[in-house]
Amino acid sequence: MSAFVVPHAHVDALVSWAVHHRVPLFPAPATPASVAAELFEENCRSVDYRYAEVNARDYRYTARAGARELSPVQVLKACNCLEYQSCEHPGWEDSQARANLEVIRAYAVRQLPGYDEAEWTIDEVAA
Repeated sequence: MSAFVVPHAHVDALVSWAVHHRVPLFPAPATPASVAAELFEENCRSVDYRYAEVNARDYRYTARAGARELSPVQVLKACNCLEYQSCEHPGWEDSQARANLEVIRAYAVRQLPGYDEAEWTIDEVAA
């Protein structure tokens, strides 16, 4: 599969979800616009590295007040997509963008139906 730059709406939706769910984004205190711009830039950096290109791209975060609420599963899938499209360059592993995706992903997992009711520790076979 080829790498591509995700639509601005993809990044905006993830950041809007994170803000709505009070995800602590980095660096603290981060603004939604700075986090979105960083996520988008890492994606562009990856695609440019992968295809040995340098492209000027314009990005401005659009606060998505009233945007449809993403399900936790959609957030997880969107995080996975953005990570896949952004991981090609050598700086990805230590990037702030990667750290923010990990935090968003962790918060989305805790929103999954049944998460709160699931056992924290697995003991021997239940009676």
